[in-house]
Amino acid sequence: MSEGEFISCRNTQCRAVVEGRLKNWVEAQDVHDFGAHIIGELVRAKLATEPSDLYKLRFEDVAKLEHMGEISAKKILANLRAKLPLSLPLFLASSASNTSRC
Repeated sequence: MSEGEFISCRNTQCRAVVEGRLKNWVEAQDVHDFGAHIIGELVRAKLATEPSDLYKLRFEDVAKLEHMGEISAKKILANLRAKLPLSLPLFLASSASNTSRC
């Protein structure tokens, strides 16, 4: 393969694709403290597969994740919800499809 080429997974339920989709969303929204580890834990716990799932998260569920406590759970959920309501341009930019390596 030449530089810049890679194989992409077309399985929309693939864990790497799901995590990439969520990571793309929170990065485009510029949500602080919502890193790859937290996203991975949410996906492993089957709490999120789509960006819309992030807004349905309950404090109790997030606080139970590995390396997460009450203060951290409150902080990341507050940071996520602080970006609401979404402007149309930001929503569209955040929704842009991405490809993830798997």
